[in-house]
Amino acid sequence: WKVTFSDTIGKEEWVIARNMDEALAKLKAKHGSVFHMRLEQDEDVLDTWFSSALWPFVLFGWPDTSKKSFEDFFPTSLLETGHDILFFWVARMVMCSMALTGKIPFQEIYMHAMVRDKTGEKMSKSKGNVIDPIDVLNGITLEGLHEKLQQSNLDKKEIDKAVKLQQKAFPKGIPQCGSDALRFGLLAYTVSGRNVNLDIDRIVGYRQFCNKLWNAVKFSVHFALGDNFVYRSCDESTPLPFECKWILSRLDACIDLCTTSFKTYDFGTCTSAIYSFWLYEFCDVFLEVIKPKIYNESTEKTHIQNTVFYVIER
Repeated sequence: WKVTFSDTIGKEEWVIARNMDEALAKLKAKHGSVFHMRLEQDEDVLDTWFSSALWPFVLFGWPDTSKKSFEDFFPTSLLETGHDILFFWVARMVMCSMALTGKIPFQEIYMHAMVRDKTGEKMSKSKGNVIDPIDVLNGITLEGLHEKLQQSNLDKKEIDKAVKLQQKAFPKGIPQCGSDALRFGLLAYTVSGRNVNLDIDRIVGYRQFCNKLWNAVKFSVHFALGDNFVYRSCDESTPLPFECKWILSRLDACIDLCTTSFKTYDFGTCTSAIYSFWLYEFCDVFLEVIKPKIYNESTEKTHIQNTVFYVIER
């Protein structure tokens, strides 16, 4: 309720109450008299979680339940959220959906971990340990981090404290890592029920892995396969080389593990399997073994090229 005072021009305040009688009682307890006050109820107040609770079905056209989008996509299968708003948002979505549509809005809820700094501290501007994803993608200098603090609404004393903490946490700023490395790194951290203690140095390591992956595919396409490569069948009388059998078996094992991990939302295991296959098996072993045979035009070259192409395509 907005309160204006007839005896003081320009003076106003707000009071939160269920109705006018409750508002007047609160004002009388605070000011002693309410005769010089005028109350006006705010017409735009709506609980943000109540309006958000309508999201699962409003998105598909509700209240018009005859729309094709509503018939095809509601209810949904999975909701991803944080445990801190499980009651505020998720419970309200379920209650509103059951009350207004008669259906549960989703079958499963995946709760992601909370992202903290590398020491496990909650990220806070005043602590100087906030990591902006954009800064990880594009990189930022220590001076750039300081400038962001100066543009914030922190008190000067808090800014001075945060600057010192930034100097300790990011002495060389944040190096450019790109979106792929950040996504892969966050998924690698994912363990159900645990917080993510985000260490930029680890994300830098995944950037190097992405570069390794890029270079491995580039080598495979331009050198192992060649610009004019066409997949062709091999002479059945020529056995598949051992190294090709081996890498195909490792690929199948990686695919099986990733498939199982995706079904159980075990993204940490999935990223570990991909990392190990590409770095330690495909790059460190297989590519090194086949290089002499590719360069020396071995009789097994067609088998090897077909295998390289198959692995990259999968």
